[in-house]
Amino acid sequence: MIFLKNIKNEPHILDTIIQKRIVGEYTYIMAIGLSEYAVSASPKAYNEFCGKFKWDDDEEKTIGFYSNQHDPDEWVNKCIESEIVEDEFFPLDESDYPVIKEMSSKLWNEYITFNDNSEERKINSNYIEKLTEEKDGIASNYYEIFPPQGFFWTDDWNPEIVGYFSRVKDVWGLDYSLPEYF
Repeated sequence: MIFLKNIKNEPHILDTIIQKRIVGEYTYIMAIGLSEYAVSASPKAYNEFCGKFKWDDDEEKTIGFYSNQHDPDEWVNKCIESEIVEDEFFPLDESDYPVIKEMSSKLWNEYITFNDNSEERKINSNYIEKLTEEKDGIASNYYEIFPPQGFFWTDDWNPEIVGYFSRVKDVWGLDYSLPEYF
């Protein structure tokens, strides 16, 4: 599941990409996005996020682990809803490594690239077209807000868990957060 957003006046430059994958009881989230909303700044500043979350046994709240890297070697924080246990360094489970490696590989091989000269993250050309396409004069497959261009998500995307944590700035760290009602 992928959600992709570009910069309005620079459609080939990444604003935010969020990848989500459900494995067993966990939802893995990997994201890269602008961290200091200065679209005109150069080089642009990006933050990264990777986490795994699940509902607790009573399904009353989410618990999880996360790091401020898209491909971490360990979890830096644990959270229960928006309460954060910081800097205790929790090891990744053996089952986390292949999931994170596969997600990172897909993100960099299919959706975005890194430009060493400008330190910008660029959207691969086949997705730039999807960010601006229209069908019968009506925007399709992105938010129906002004402007309609600039958003893309795969057909299987849903904002469950991502929407909540993207609005908790102490956890998320990226400028863009999903709206409450997607």
